[in-house]
Order: sequence, then C-alpha cells, then structure tokens
Amino acid sequence: MNTFKTSSPDETIDVAKDFAKKLCAGDFILLNGDIGCGKTTFLRGILEYLGSKKRVISSSFVLMRIYETKSFNIVHLDLYRTSGEFNYLELLEYADDRTVVAIEWPYDVSKYIRFKPYVIDIKLLKNDERRIVIKKYG
Repeated sequence: MNTFKTSSPDETIDVAKDFAKKLCAGDFILLNGDIGCGKTTFLRGILEYLGSKKRVISSSFVLMRIYETKSFNIVHLDLYRTSGEFNYLELLEYADDRTVVAIEWPYDVSKYIRFKPYVIDIKLLKNDERRIVIKKYG
C-alpha cells in the first residue's frame, strides 16, 4: 500500500503518472472517492503518461469511453449513474491482454472480476488537499 498527499491537480497527475509505470494490459483499476475528489484527474495523469492524445473528461454522463495509448487501450467506465445496477459480467468483454479497465464508482465489482485489481482511494481533505491510497490486491 502506498499513500500520497497532494495539494493540486498537477501533483495528483504526477502521482498518477508514476503509478502508470506499473500498469500492464489486463489490469483493472478501481477508483473510489466522493464526487470531485480527483478520480478523473488521476486517470488523466495515467493517460498522459501513456501517450493518449484524447482529452480525458468525466464519464459520469456517458457510461464508457475508450482511450488508445502507445501500450494498450484503456476502457474507462463511470458507474456513478448506474447506482450499482450494472451487469458486471459485461466487463469481461473488455478484459483482455490489450486493455486496462479503469472503473470509477466500482461498487462491488471486485467480486465479479477474475483479476486482482489496483484500488485507488482518493479522499478530499481540507484546503483542496487529497490523500491518495494505492493498493494492489492479490
């Protein structure tokens, strides 16, 4: 488990870029945190490091976005609007050796995936600071 404290979006992006160095196709990333805590900013850092040219925006109003990178595709799912009512077995369609799946608002998805995910917990603190905890299960 690694814990970081950031005080700006740029610092959050820097933590995400460092984390992105560890990613391999087939990985799952579960992003947890309240609205506005920096989940999409964290993903933006990952995609910047991996060389994606596509602008990263919150997927809250669109269930899924796919980003191409130099190494693999990243499927970004934002399950906020699903209230946990999502057919998680559909995730297996995206889980392959050419893709990383990143899920915001993952609810109980971990019991449906066969891989051990990275779990990123982001907590908004006072003065716009964030605490980012990165765990790898398995």
